[in-house]
Amino acid sequence: MSRLWHPSLVQRVFLAVLLAFVFVLLALQVYMYINFRQSLTVDQGLSRLGRSLTQAISQLDDEARVRAVIASAETIYKSMRISGNPAGTLRFQLSDRGGKLIHSSPELRSEILAGPLRKVATQHIDGEPYWVYQDETLRWSLRIAEPERTFVKVLPNNTRSVLPYLLLAFPIVLLPVWFAVKHGLRPLRRLADGIGHRKASDLSPLGVDPPYAELRPLTSAIERMLQQLRDKVARERAFVHDAAHELRTPMAVIAAQAHALAGADNSESRGRAQAHLEQAIARASHLTQQLLDLALLDDAQPAVPKHVDVAQLAREILAQAAPRAMARGVELTFDAPDNLNVPIDVPAFQSILENLLNNAVQYVHGGAQVTVTLRTEDPAGLVLTVADDGPGIPAAEHEQVFERFYRGSGHEASGSGLGLAIVRQAAGRMGGRVEVTEGLLNQGVGFRVVLHGEPEGLTSTSHRLDTEPSGSLSKTQEISMQKIVPCLWFDGNGEDALKFYSSIFPNSRVTDRLFWGDTNPSLKGSLLTATFELDGQAFMVLNGGPEYKFTPAISMLVQCETQAEVDHYWDRLLEGGGQPVQCGWLTDRYGVSWQVAPMAMIRMFQDKDPAKAARAMRAMMKMVKLDLAAAQKAFDGE
Repeated sequence: MSRLWHPSLVQRVFLAVLLAFVFVLLALQVYMYINFRQSLTVDQGLSRLGRSLTQAISQLDDEARVRAVIASAETIYKSMRISGNPAGTLRFQLSDRGGKLIHSSPELRSEILAGPLRKVATQHIDGEPYWVYQDETLRWSLRIAEPERTFVKVLPNNTRSVLPYLLLAFPIVLLPVWFAVKHGLRPLRRLADGIGHRKASDLSPLGVDPPYAELRPLTSAIERMLQQLRDKVARERAFVHDAAHELRTPMAVIAAQAHALAGADNSESRGRAQAHLEQAIARASHLTQQLLDLALLDDAQPAVPKHVDVAQLAREILAQAAPRAMARGVELTFDAPDNLNVPIDVPAFQSILENLLNNAVQYVHGGAQVTVTLRTEDPAGLVLTVADDGPGIPAAEHEQVFERFYRGSGHEASGSGLGLAIVRQAAGRMGGRVEVTEGLLNQGVGFRVVLHGEPEGLTSTSHRLDTEPSGSLSKTQEISMQKIVPCLWFDGNGEDALKFYSSIFPNSRVTDRLFWGDTNPSLKGSLLTATFELDGQAFMVLNGGPEYKFTPAISMLVQCETQAEVDHYWDRLLEGGGQPVQCGWLTDRYGVSWQVAPMAMIRMFQDKDPAKAARAMRAMMKMVKLDLAAAQKAFDGE
């Protein structure tokens, strides 16, 4: 069967024509049946026959003669049709006005026909519907019956009368249609042959002008697809070429510094080569990540928008940028509503803000200010602005800065030239746009990103979130007035450290907490940053990850007045796995270095008598935990 039937347009046309003829046959059947029923309402053949026979017997008084007339009529109609019924289906009954049965067709047996006078009615005989007509004279009552003509009974007769004409017309109609379809498909077959014989790398235009209007949308769609493929291949080639060119420099530096590191003959040379090597590796890693981000934005379909608090998401991204801003002395300011629930493409929004922040922090000078503003504007939607008071971008370069691998002139900082290209691509993926605007206080540069989205649950008040030069991030009204705030970087255990330190020092309190959100789904809900105070001293905890570790080069000095105070802080800070070091130094369970020192011993070291100070210093150098009494004895010369 599969060899005989292969789906094709010609076969579908054949079936369509055949189906059309079937519908025509059915329509004719319905039409003929309706006409038949309408003719019955005008004057049915059964009633005409009944009236004729009634008139014939109305002048007869002899019962035998009347019976003979009806019997003769029955004999005649056994070979004749009426109302389309087969011959021999008429039934007759005759009785006098007194009800005496004079004649009845044998097929009726004991059935008595009855109906309204001079009208056709339906009566079931042996389970079959019959039309019955009854008429009367002064002496006789005549009743005639024939099978009722239903649609099922009329259908075979009508089919036999119509079907020959349809069978004759079918090939006459089919042949021209088949020829038109067969001839009309030739341009399509030529188009298919032309595409099929192309090489895989041939994306040139088809150059086909189809003669039929129905084929032009198809060829136009194929031409558009080929153009899109040509553009995509061109972009990929340019991308690979530019990426190879950009990666060549850090790779060459890595090779050169690896060679220098291998041939270094002293620690200073090795340290210098290692630093240059790590810098080149970091640059190559950053460039590779940006290339991957750009490739994903080029090819990926837009993500399904997710309802998130965009203001909270932006705070998390700023918190991650805070350490870098702190290192360069850049002040980050965030101005947004308390919460701003908007359906957005979260990864794309994250790429936009991260790249704008990275560019701003990298290219501004030390002590500069970067302001991030998040608002909803009608009818624009969600508007993100990142502005700074740095060196700015010349007006002539405003369009060029969004091109891939373009680097502006007059900057000392190095970069890949991909950050703003990623921003534009991500904004376009979200159906938005990015444009260059003015910077802060008529200096620097700003970038305004418009993303369409309907805000939900927007609070009526807004406030600013600031990063002081220290890099702390919290609500303005909760930031300590302390100018310098140490920031402690933890690998996910910042919450535990916060509780540990607060349990040791008096007058401790947590002033603000910021938790991970959609920027890191695996850590969502866990602590990102917190500002807190230990005995009035402000600190910040940042759960930044495993990249950085604590070092004894930076330590916390606990100034004690008594030996009991020294013992208390020494023992508490060593709890849970801390390690004592030397000279009052220890490392707690998290790797943070502490100095627990009595101030009286410090004053001994500062005494005007060098001999006393030296004796106290020599005694201290032998200690692990500082012993104030032992130091005092050495100081006194005992």
